[in-house]
Amino acid sequence: MPASIATLTRLIDNEVIRAMGIPLDGWLVERLHFVPSRATRRFSELFAEVDRIVDEQGLPAGALWLLRHLASGVEARGTQNIPAKGPLIIASKWKISAIRSRHHR
Repeated sequence: MPASIATLTRLIDNEVIRAMGIPLDGWLVERLHFVPSRATRRFSELFAEVDRIVDEQGLPAGALWLLRHLASGVEARGTQNIPAKGPLIIASKWKISAIRSRHHR
C-alpha cells in the first residue's frame, strides 16, 4: 500500500526543520513548513510512485523507473562484458575534467 504523500511530505519537512536546529514542538515549526514543502512534496510523489511500482511489479521495475526519473545522460559502456548470470558491481565515474574546468580560472 503506497504511503500517503501528505504524510511523507510532512515527515521530510520535519527532518529538514530539525536539521536546521529548530525544535519540532515550538510555534516556529508550523510557520516554517512552507519553506521545504514544495521540494519535499515532489520527492514524496516520486517515492510514492516508486513504492507503488515495487508493490505491483517488483524492485527491479521500481529501481528502473526511479533511475529514469532522477538521472539524465546515463551512459553505459562495455555492456558486452556483463555476464548474464552471477554477481554484478555497478560503479560510477565522475567526469573530473568537466568539474575542474568549471571551477578553474
